[in-house]
Amino acid sequence: MFRKLILLLVLLPLGIAAQDTEENKNAGRFMLGFRSTMSAFSDIGYTGFGTGAQVRVQLGPKLNTEWYYDHIQTDIGGLGRRVDEHIGWSVMYYAFGQKTEKGKFTPYMEAGNCFDYTSVRANYTNGAFASRGSAAVHLGMGTHFNLSERADITFKAQYMLHLGSGIEEAIETNDITQAKTLVITKGGAALDGHLLLTCSVNFLIADLWKGYLFKKKGTNETSK
Repeated sequence: MFRKLILLLVLLPLGIAAQDTEENKNAGRFMLGFRSTMSAFSDIGYTGFGTGAQVRVQLGPKLNTEWYYDHIQTDIGGLGRRVDEHIGWSVMYYAFGQKTEKGKFTPYMEAGNCFDYTSVRANYTNGAFASRGSAAVHLGMGTHFNLSERADITFKAQYMLHLGSGIEEAIETNDITQAKTLVITKGGAALDGHLLLTCSVNFLIADLWKGYLFKKKGTNETSK
């Protein structure tokens, strides 16, 4: 019985992949992307900018997954720097289906979670420093715009809510010298939310069920 179950689990994906039906259209598409992110992190109004990379593995005609990494830096008025590193995943839902033709838009909603490491350091010698690790959940929406059948540019906005020890930055001004100092404090567990705006360019690398997707011009055959 156990051997039959193992055999069924092995053959099931192959059987699904062999079906060329509308229900499995686009399933198995593997894409590689590079991203640029803007983030409103700081309570004192400074905006962070960063870069990262991502891969997508599509599960069906209306369901996709995205696995990503971000490295974001925020300059705090020239007095210090905040660095945020995110590694996480999202589930993307295409309520109206997915378009893969050149020039088409595909809007979607997404939800997911990530783990991140944050550090804040003052620029001056022996300046204050604090760091933390946390987990987060996020919700968002965006759209793909197809540059071709195998490449897209994606714009999205997502709100990320972190649960972990809080880090607060404040700028204090000396009443006499008017010199400014960055004060960093680390508190207990707290919710920390921020908005991420991301633009990415993504390229279709392979169909994980059917092989590499380099179709010969004028045919429906797929070469591997």
